[in-house]
Amino acid sequence: MMQDAGLIALDWGTSSLRAWLLDDDGTVRAARSEGWGIMHLPEGGYPTAYAAITEGWHDRARPAIACGMVGSRQGWVEAPYLPTPAGLAELAGSLVQVETGLGTLRLVPGLLEAGDPAFPDVMRGEETQAVGAMRRLGGDAILVLPGTHSKWARLAGHRLTGFETLMTGEVYALLSKHSILGRGVADAPEGSAELRDAAFARGVLAAQDRGALARLFSSRALMLTGAIEPSAVLDYLSGLLIGEELRLASPILQAGDPRVALTGDGRLCARYERAFEIAGYAAPERVDNSALQGLVDIAGAAGLIVPTQLQPSGA
Repeated sequence: MMQDAGLIALDWGTSSLRAWLLDDDGTVRAARSEGWGIMHLPEGGYPTAYAAITEGWHDRARPAIACGMVGSRQGWVEAPYLPTPAGLAELAGSLVQVETGLGTLRLVPGLLEAGDPAFPDVMRGEETQAVGAMRRLGGDAILVLPGTHSKWARLAGHRLTGFETLMTGEVYALLSKHSILGRGVADAPEGSAELRDAAFARGVLAAQDRGALARLFSSRALMLTGAIEPSAVLDYLSGLLIGEELRLASPILQAGDPRVALTGDGRLCARYERAFEIAGYAAPERVDNSALQGLVDIAGAAGLIVPTQLQPSGA
């Protein structure tokens, strides 16, 4: 039953928890963030974290919805994966309820890509970003979601028809912190923005040649020979790995159809935009606030709220 009481929306991932309080018309009244991802919960676990992040928001019977790893097998309650293709209707019709002690919290399920049974793929949280982006894009597109596990998702007819995961962010973290490639660079004096951008560009272009794996050790060799300053080595490494994503996607990007869009962390999206430019591809569109818009859209489709769109002041 629809309630004219606004919405509590949460994006609850592995390392962080974000929460928003929205008015009936989609205006964000309040936003909060804590480092209470599912791997870093406070004493008292999920109920305590939920009560703290939403403190003072339960003066009315507002519906609450959450996406992300909170619905994983390691989360509060598992919200089973739905197979692709899937869209707003499927996600809204498969919400899983959690009784929090402060009312019911509904969890958005993740998606399973099973087009090739030998290589299944999954996403959790990104499906909500995709739904939020669909409203803005309004048609077929490739949606790139940079992150620890970057996703390249295919959108068609307001549905997510398939996707692929590339572990770019995690590989970067492992190589920069736990391999010889990062040795001796952490304590280097900070280089200029121009020097670092040049190193990043060099990495993007190097990946287009033979791929990142064939060029990874050049991160070390270029520093040892003085071709790249120690302060720019990690930018070169970042360019290699993001450039590898673009190399793998080159058949799609060179075809130029459908359009390509980015959504996610602003700084990371800006780095991908720069990589597209360096590699000679058209600039992708940018979709901001897609997770929150997706939560609002799913809540509306589920009948928890009157369907609405985020207002500019909440962007």
